[in-house]
Amino acid sequence: MFPIINMIQGGQRKRRASRLKKATNVPTLLQQIQSNSWMKDILRKKANNIPLTSYDKFLFSKMKSQKLPPGGMTALVQKFKKARSRRKSRRKPARKSRSRRKSRRKPARKSTLRNKLKYTSRALQAGLRKARRSSRKSSRKSARKSCTPGPNKKFAKLVNNKCIRFGDPHMTIKKNEPGRKRSFCARHRCKSKRDPQTPGYQSCRKWNC
Repeated sequence: MFPIINMIQGGQRKRRASRLKKATNVPTLLQQIQSNSWMKDILRKKANNIPLTSYDKFLFSKMKSQKLPPGGMTALVQKFKKARSRRKSRRKPARKSRSRRKSRRKPARKSTLRNKLKYTSRALQAGLRKARRSSRKSSRKSARKSCTPGPNKKFAKLVNNKCIRFGDPHMTIKKNEPGRKRSFCARHRCKSKRDPQTPGYQSCRKWNC
């Protein structure tokens, strides 16, 4: 009976030893930080006073609950603190000679002058266009105002900025009567009149000859 009990006890011991080995195989906090990037991010935020989210705070508390290396969490956090930029301490490059500077600046000045000239020329062209339009409008308005039939004529029409007055003010146009229309067109020879700037052409047009 004794050897069987010894065998059972030996198996139990082996199991306990394997469990202990598994417990000792758990990686340390430093090993976890090296393998996990999110741990590094949390430590960087904590070191550089960047506000943590609620989930990050929860993870940081779990990191604290593990076995810490010598120096504690403060030493770990200080490792991840960013060094300040040393731009101010760096020496400034030596200034180049003035002759080189001038040679570089000259083409820039030329380009700016050209651009200014372009803009001024465009502005002048726009101003000239506006002036032409306004002069045309004013001439049309003045022609329209002055183009009136007056006391001696019945109609007035503007053709190519020319005022043409025609028609007897004491007579009416009776183009609906075919006999009168035929006699008027024959008397004034409306078929031969083709210049629209003449009063005869305009009167014939009124009669629909």
